Amino acid sequence: MKFQSLSKILTRKNATVASRQQYFGRLDSVRNNYKPGQFFMNKCTPYRGVIYGEVEANVFRYPQLSDSAGKKSSSEGKREKLYRVLIDKRDRSLIRTPPHESTLVENLSQIPTNQPFKRNYSTSDFKKYIVKETAGYDIVAADEIVPISPDVNSSEMPTVPEYFQHEHTKWFFHEKFIDSTTGRVRRFDLPGMEANDRLPQMVELTNHESRPNFGSRDQENDEIVKVYITEHEKYQMQTRLVVRFLGKIGNEHWWTFFLRMTNNGSSPIMIHNQIMNSKNGRRVEQFQSNIQSHRPILEPFINPSYQFSWCQSFLPGQTSPMTCWLRMDCVRHSMTEAAREAQEKFLIQIPNMTHSVLLDEAEFRKSTLVEKI
Repeated sequence: MKFQSLSKILTRKNATVASRQQYFGRLDSVRNNYKPGQFFMNKCTPYRGVIYGEVEANVFRYPQLSDSAGKKSSSEGKREKLYRVLIDKRDRSLIRTPPHESTLVENLSQIPTNQPFKRNYSTSDFKKYIVKETAGYDIVAADEIVPISPDVNSSEMPTVPEYFQHEHTKWFFHEKFIDSTTGRVRRFDLPGMEANDRLPQMVELTNHESRPNFGSRDQENDEIVKVYITEHEKYQMQTRLVVRFLGKIGNEHWWTFFLRMTNNGSSPIMIHNQIMNSKNGRRVEQFQSNIQSHRPILEPFINPSYQFSWCQSFLPGQTSPMTCWLRMDCVRHSMTEAAREAQEKFLIQIPNMTHSVLLDEAEFRKSTLVEKI
């Protein structure tokens, strides 16, 4: 399914208006570093995207890799650069749970206290702040990017918002394409330009003031995310957990979690249940997820990945930092039996059985790290 989705987007079909809208461009050279305005395909979750920013990340990989001397890598993680990207809205239906941007916003739908008729106080109607989710945003690594260069004939060249469809395209980019080699706006009415219609093309960023309000730009530039990539070799699964600090509401600290699970084996695996455990000193809490109502099945080769995100608030630790970890209950099904009965039940812990996620706000800010030096 993943490769079929990629081929549908990358391959030009009959020369009709509908098919030209599906054509995204040609494959570009793969690099370790990309600039804002680069179009791409996501190789893990097939969608068309464009880079609009960067974010630093502390990436932890388990099991830890060993160097030539046999020493294991540091448990502190490796600093890497990730990319903030937009997702084309035409491809979001291909994703079972599309990524999104989460922000804390003031709840303007509250009924005034002098109103005689009020809604249920136990719901979110009367919370001062609520979590707002905006679809079409993601954070990806360089190894997830398949770079694409628009390769459209001059007579078919659309504007950027028509070529890449997203609610906020105009807020991030100018409407005209530029030649990435010269930085100049491409013009197809000049003599000889028809012969150079395969030049790499990018889009130019607008200024920050025109962008959607996802919080302070200083906070965005100051943000560090944590990524935990675990190879569960025994069960032939890989998990990738992205953790971000969202903000404070009173004494509560809000965090966002984005988890992707991939089945690298040859048998279907059902995700039966998910439990988040947190530890604050001697206090241990459990938070149940609604994933058991979906019970997604990771089909090998056809649809091997499942991803979802959620927000969670914690009270910060007073004497020791807050930590958390995930427990996933899984069931492996048989490929040989017609009824595909359960073959094996197992659980995996994320990051793994010996490590947990440290929820310390200071570790998610560059400015705090500079102050410590």
